[in-house]
Amino acid sequence: MHPLDLANHVHGDHLFALLKKSAEQWNTLVNFRSVDLALDGQFSVGANTVIRSVQIDPGFGQRLLTVENLTTFNEMAGQRPDDAIVIYTGGMPSPSWKRAYAVFLKALAPTATLHHWGDIDLGGFRIASHIAKCCEQEGRSLRLHGMRADAVLPGTVTRRELAPSARREILRVCERWGWGEEAAALGALAVEQEAMEPCWPE
Repeated sequence: MHPLDLANHVHGDHLFALLKKSAEQWNTLVNFRSVDLALDGQFSVGANTVIRSVQIDPGFGQRLLTVENLTTFNEMAGQRPDDAIVIYTGGMPSPSWKRAYAVFLKALAPTATLHHWGDIDLGGFRIASHIAKCCEQEGRSLRLHGMRADAVLPGTVTRRELAPSARREILRVCERWGWGEEAAALGALAVEQEAMEPCWPE
């Protein structure tokens, strides 16, 4: 698949490009399995690419996981099941990322599950909230993956203590989107996504 083929339509794949500029490079990372080309791989697309529509084979795209950090994205891409999609957000989703994500949500089957995995800190939950809003606008709901603090293995490297104000805002975000388990499990420490063992949602 050549990136230029994506300018108007994505054929047969169950992934698409997400546009975000960072440090003068476009982090348009996509991990995919091409039905038409019998190919597994990853590609990037430049700033001029606009995705207008997506076609998804009914046998694929049953699980969509967005991932906040690049290291974890690469690990999850290496473990990706055939029916799954993994997309790198590059941190906070940009407006162009959200537009592309909305195109993809429209193409997914109603039964497809949507998950997000990010840092267990205020930034991570803010990112999740932005993605949840995109899902809500398309009549879908977003679940969190790997963001329950009580599921973090003992000895996992933590970044810092959560400030009381950050903890309160995280709890408000969880209440807004119905993420009760994550709210109940929230502790006093922030945890980096990269410090956690990669695993796919069930």
